[in-house]
Amino acid sequence: MVESDTGGRTDTASEHESPDHISITKASEMALRTARASSTRRKLFFDVLNESEDEDSYTIVISFRPGEEFEGTFGQERFKFSKTGRFEEREVLSHPKQARRFRIKRKMVVLGFLC
Repeated sequence: MVESDTGGRTDTASEHESPDHISITKASEMALRTARASSTRRKLFFDVLNESEDEDSYTIVISFRPGEEFEGTFGQERFKFSKTGRFEEREVLSHPKQARRFRIKRKMVVLGFLC
């Protein structure tokens, strides 16, 4: 799985959108950028799960997970932006959970053959 961007969508202002308002696509990009900037401990991968809007704001839910070979449940985080682009709220809904399966590590197998 590769980090997603805007999924090929383009930013276009609708007839009802004020020039000082951002699009929901722009809000999703801002959420992804904010999440990436905050992940300092290790490399995380992010993807937009859900976009919704109400009268005054956009709510974006993203998924995140560590590493490329992660097996388990992805974490989720919710961002809320006003339609003018001002950050309003951020909440971690869940953290990634590694699947609990017995796995033999490659290093252990190689060391077992060498000894």
